[in-house]
Amino acid sequence: MACSDGSILFASHNKKIEGRVEKAHKGAVISVKWNYEGAALASTGEDGHVKIWARNGDLRSQLVNSSKPIYCVAWSPDNNNILYASESKLTVVPTQPGKKPTSWKSHDGIVLCCDWSQSTNLIVSGGEDRKYRVWDSYGRQLFTSGAYDYVITSVKWSPNGEFFAVGSFEMIRLCDKSGWSYSFNKHEGGSLMKLSWDRYGNVVAGAGGNGYVVFGNIVDRHLTWGNIEVDLDENNKITVNDYVNEVSEELDFSEKVINLNLRHNHLIVSTAPQVYIYNLGHLSSPYIIDVKEPINSVVQGAKYVVLIDASQNIHVYDYEGKHISSPKFQGMKVESISSDVIALLDKNNPKLIRLFDVMSGKPLNSNIENSNEIISLQLNQTEMVNERKLCFVDSNRDMFLTMVHKPDVIKIATMVDSFQWNDNNDMLSCLSDGKLITWFYPNAIYVDKDLMDQARSVKAASDVGKLPQIVNFTGSMVSVRQLDGTLACLSVPPFAKIMYEHIDSADFDKSIKLCRFVNDKPLWAC
Repeated sequence: MACSDGSILFASHNKKIEGRVEKAHKGAVISVKWNYEGAALASTGEDGHVKIWARNGDLRSQLVNSSKPIYCVAWSPDNNNILYASESKLTVVPTQPGKKPTSWKSHDGIVLCCDWSQSTNLIVSGGEDRKYRVWDSYGRQLFTSGAYDYVITSVKWSPNGEFFAVGSFEMIRLCDKSGWSYSFNKHEGGSLMKLSWDRYGNVVAGAGGNGYVVFGNIVDRHLTWGNIEVDLDENNKITVNDYVNEVSEELDFSEKVINLNLRHNHLIVSTAPQVYIYNLGHLSSPYIIDVKEPINSVVQGAKYVVLIDASQNIHVYDYEGKHISSPKFQGMKVESISSDVIALLDKNNPKLIRLFDVMSGKPLNSNIENSNEIISLQLNQTEMVNERKLCFVDSNRDMFLTMVHKPDVIKIATMVDSFQWNDNNDMLSCLSDGKLITWFYPNAIYVDKDLMDQARSVKAASDVGKLPQIVNFTGSMVSVRQLDGTLACLSVPPFAKIMYEHIDSADFDKSIKLCRFVNDKPLWAC
């Protein structure tokens, strides 16, 4: 606990004061924050100092000594850096000596609040300019809001990094990680000075300046996949609409729904004691998994699903509820799963992708390392193990492709905003420099680079604006989330999808007839 007389109090869960540090700062202690391991505490104060303390209250180090008050502090996901705000700047300072800090002007006035997501490595800040902004870990601005009526006094990421909350005078706002706003609510708590999420990321609490505590619950979730739409209301009722077959079904739950995921023809519903796996063709008979801890995050593949609980334990299941494996590793984030491989990003070395076997949960002999930090990665979903590929984008927005079992990393695009493998075949799409680029047969790059360039489609997509994110790539439709949160649909030529269907059924004569009928060079190339 931070005190106005400059002292810091250490308390246990039973509200007992275990220790006290007198004169930790000159003047008031403004902000304190435990690291993600709970082993070190960072504090800032009116004296312009940033200090790190051990659990017993011993001073470990004084990282910053400035002349201006420091209003907020946050730890990096790997606990090796600290973010703090002073005047109009945000600064990232390494906890180890010998490394240079990174600083940038982030707001037009004093920065009052900041937070660093453990899951997405993104930073959010708010200030006296009445705006909140989203940054990457290098200080590059990803989003800036419009100016509100009052200063932004608090921001906080949800545990899974998919949302963040913004607090101001009589206002609380729920935002997507990209920055756009889901909802805006008024309250009577005055200025929200601090925000905190529950461990499941469903409820946010705000400490009001007038002594009130404000609570907000996430309700009315909406998901889409292909021709399926799923809605969750505040009464834990899920409505599934199939607009092609004109079918609508309702699912009721007695427990609060914590997580909702829709992909690969399956709906995953997580409550505190159980996880329900629904096949979209048979919603009346779900597979039910009992869990020891609530599930915070879900990663779906074509054949398997990864469940990550509140203690960061990882469990792999098939879509019939059968347990496959429980990989054991520390300090890594599950990014993607295929029928044979799990790909994880090493938080301690974000240039390194570690690969694990799905069936055994053991690490593979081959890992993939890049010269720059990797910000996103995905495995393709093809059934053929010998054609297993991984695509990733690094901090320079360059996009690379590699085989998994025999790594051979090749750059295939630059200035990439986002990318997505097709759910049903081996096509790959990305948004790059205002264009939608789709490779019909990415394997061609390992045969002939010129063939790879011919077996693709390039379509203008400037209408989707800046920093668009591909949400789904199903069939010949690409769903794109724009910066303001609206969903746009882009199409790719449908003939490659039809040819994949012919090849999957070993009907090569029809594939050749299709190529002759369309007489399209990219189709012949793939």
